[in-house]
Amino acid sequence: MSTSIHGTATSTIFNVSKYKYGPASVFAPAASSTSTASGWSPTGHLPPGAKLATIEEEKRIEDFQRDMLYDFTVRELVDFDVVSSRILEEGNLTNPIHPIFSRNVWEKPGQRPLSWHITIPEMTIEGVWYIMDDPTILKAMIPVLTLASTFLSRMHALPFFDALFLGRRDSMPQSSSTIPLPNGLVTFWRRDLGASRANDFAECNKSFGLALRRLHKMLKWGFALGTQMPWDVLPKQSNCLGVTYKEDANTIWIFLDQRLCDLLLRNDLTSAEKAGAEYSLAIVMCHELTHVLCYIIQDKSLNRNYEPFYEDAPQCELGFEMENSVFGGLIEPIFPTPAAPFAYAVDSTYPAYGNMQQRVPGTLVMDKAMPYHDQSIQYFIPIQTFEDIRKQAFWDRAIRRYGLSTIHARAIKYGWKVDFSPDWKNVDLQGCPSFSKSPLSRIGYLQGIQLDWYDDVAASAAVYNGKQLPPVRKSAFQMLEEVIESALREEQFYDFTQAQEDKLWQVRESFVSLREAQNTNDTVQANKLARDLIKMLRQAIVNHKESFVLLERSETLRGGKNFRDRRATLFRWNTGTRRLLNDLFTVVEDVPNRQGDLEATFQELKGLLCNLEYVRLQIFPPTSTWVVEHENTAEGIEELKKWPKDFFREELNELNFIADLCMAATKSHPDECRNLAKVRLQSHRGASTLSFYCRFLCVNLLKIEMPNFMGQHWKERKKAVDDMIPWLQKLQEGCTGAWNLTFVPWIRWYEHIGSRSEEEERMEEEKRMEEEERERERLERIMQERRKRRTRY
Repeated sequence: MSTSIHGTATSTIFNVSKYKYGPASVFAPAASSTSTASGWSPTGHLPPGAKLATIEEEKRIEDFQRDMLYDFTVRELVDFDVVSSRILEEGNLTNPIHPIFSRNVWEKPGQRPLSWHITIPEMTIEGVWYIMDDPTILKAMIPVLTLASTFLSRMHALPFFDALFLGRRDSMPQSSSTIPLPNGLVTFWRRDLGASRANDFAECNKSFGLALRRLHKMLKWGFALGTQMPWDVLPKQSNCLGVTYKEDANTIWIFLDQRLCDLLLRNDLTSAEKAGAEYSLAIVMCHELTHVLCYIIQDKSLNRNYEPFYEDAPQCELGFEMENSVFGGLIEPIFPTPAAPFAYAVDSTYPAYGNMQQRVPGTLVMDKAMPYHDQSIQYFIPIQTFEDIRKQAFWDRAIRRYGLSTIHARAIKYGWKVDFSPDWKNVDLQGCPSFSKSPLSRIGYLQGIQLDWYDDVAASAAVYNGKQLPPVRKSAFQMLEEVIESALREEQFYDFTQAQEDKLWQVRESFVSLREAQNTNDTVQANKLARDLIKMLRQAIVNHKESFVLLERSETLRGGKNFRDRRATLFRWNTGTRRLLNDLFTVVEDVPNRQGDLEATFQELKGLLCNLEYVRLQIFPPTSTWVVEHENTAEGIEELKKWPKDFFREELNELNFIADLCMAATKSHPDECRNLAKVRLQSHRGASTLSFYCRFLCVNLLKIEMPNFMGQHWKERKKAVDDMIPWLQKLQEGCTGAWNLTFVPWIRWYEHIGSRSEEEERMEEEKRMEEEERERERLERIMQERRKRRTRY
């Protein structure tokens, strides 16, 4: 429901309320579990903690998510950019709000007939009237009205509306249906492209504008519950998003489901969820407006009891026909109101048998016209789509040149389908057959999306390469080329991550087996599983690094903004894998006198931990300006709220430890250094989150700060230090600024340890001078001996 903090859309996809997506979408933990997980946050293949109970809990969560999300997990939808916590850019559309949506055509108290069941608008739980004169409602609706107006500004250039106003009308032939058809039932058809595009669509623009001006005098907009319209306690279309009602010859009402407005007033939505809700409501308004336009078409041959059919469509519902033709499919939330939407999808195969319930009541089915699709295919809408359509440049260039189909330039190729089996022997009075449907199944290919502009783009590309396009078309193509390039980069990222799903699942299953073997003290089996696991992890960690590279490319195309959700997914896997490798490392490290394969395994584990560190040091700290104890500042506290609760707790603790260790080392307190390092290593044995960087510092400090090491000749120390510094320099490459601030003093300290001390320099200088003196005395003795010989002879 709406809240007192109206329309705040800064929530994350972490720490979600378990009831956010409705009472039918609540995660139920195991009976023996004390978990408070909502079930709606991204999971990791190797969760932090790496205990069997934790892994079973995450598996239960993933099963719940797949059941709710058509066999997808939240982690995957984060990779697809279908859900995200990032704050989308504010819209900058300059199109004015169309008069058909202006405040003077929206309902005011007292305008409903007294004979209706509900004679006044309803109120929110905070006492806000669902009327446009209320400033709270107006503020929430301004982005919707602006977007809907922008849609209207291009409607006259679309084939559907050209056909509706100017296309030919054909009587529906009896041969199109097995049931008797009434008189005046017609179908309208598109004109040829030359006629519709003449003079920049001037003819349709004139008819469209005239219809809207006439409509402006008759139309009233309002809000009402989708399950109860003001004039009818039980509307014919139950739980509808919008209803068009002709009160008399001079008044037409459009009521929008007030729960759609509630979404805009909630303060627990992400920025993407709110943008999707605005987009969806704008389309609902255009949908209902299409029904209204049919009322004022001046054609006496039309049967006013039935809307006209669009070309050879088997059923008529003008609003959905418009959505399908103009927007490439029907836009639907994953969870219907009053639940939060979570994400949005497009039904790209309208009309399928499942759409029969979406007809205008009483509409006849033309069972011998174009057949219904026996398959319904839906695909997710990436949230970048919602960001694109709020940008004026996208409308001025890409959509102006290539039409609204360009909206789907970012379409991803993952979704779900349902197969239908109709029974034409069992039909109702309108000719609608009964049908059965298959269980939902996930698909990894894209079908049914209307990309009418594709050939035009290809032709433009050829001309563009020849540098012959006029400036307007060239800028349009450049804009679309940027969108497609961005979409291709995104596709590379989620295609790559999808390829890793099965491999990473194998890693987790092998890890579970290893834990079970360790718990039963089956040493032989545990060793075998550990070796097999290392082989799997070797490639998995390479892919882990590549995933981060692809993620950075994707972020670059978004202006360099970090995708916290995707980074969190990678970091959780990094942390879980680090725990596993530390566990194996401890087992191998404890073996005395390692030789042969065992020593090679030990060195390989060090290399794997180092490679994991490459990604860790770039994701944590979460901002490039982070400094030690920044988590205690207002800025740091606010940043950490945007991540899962206590997500970086152990990392922050380690960062502060490294700062303390560095201070002790640089102040030449060997006893304190040894004590800090020793306690750290002992308390982080086994499956800990100890980073390779911290392990490296502690292990080497225990060597360096021993008296026998410092008692060595400085050249011996330098030789040992020269073997250590390259590891630090390797870790330092590409790390965030906060980490770099810790590497610099450590490298300087190691260089200092490997150099001569002042005492050593003084002693060497004295030794040098002694040697020079001895050499001088030796030469003097030789010269004296030679002089004696010359005197003798």
